[in-house]
Amino acid sequence: MFTDIALVFFTAVLAWATIKLAQDTQVLSKLTERLVKIETQRDERELQENRRKDLATGLLAAEGIQKIHNDIFAQRLNNPSDLPLTEMKDIETLHSLKRYIEDPDCRQYLDILCSTFDSVRREKSNVRINEADIASTVRNLQNRLQCFVDNSRRELSS
Repeated sequence: MFTDIALVFFTAVLAWATIKLAQDTQVLSKLTERLVKIETQRDERELQENRRKDLATGLLAAEGIQKIHNDIFAQRLNNPSDLPLTEMKDIETLHSLKRYIEDPDCRQYLDILCSTFDSVRREKSNVRINEADIASTVRNLQNRLQCFVDNSRRELSS
């Protein structure tokens, strides 16, 4: 009889402990879900912050590109001692951020120009670029960049 009472008592304690464990597990699950949500929001904020920084950098580079004098720029590429380093840096910066540019033509112009810069640097004075082609490519890039500039300004101001 004593063993029956002890068995009932311990069964009740075990049932209570199981219920308590289930409740604590449920609370822990809810806390874990909240933590995941907080982490997701933090990651999204960080991505947005990085995007805004990239867009600001790209916007400055695009504005610099829009100021390039096409013919003078192309001529300077054929003179290794007077390379237009500032303008080249702007183009290369925007090229590294081209994932933010929706216009495939802009991306293509950036690819062409960066490839040309690589050739100029690699070959030094041994390569002569076609100045008319480069001037035309820069002019086309400048014309197509305005959409990126407008979109970037809009997103940065919001």
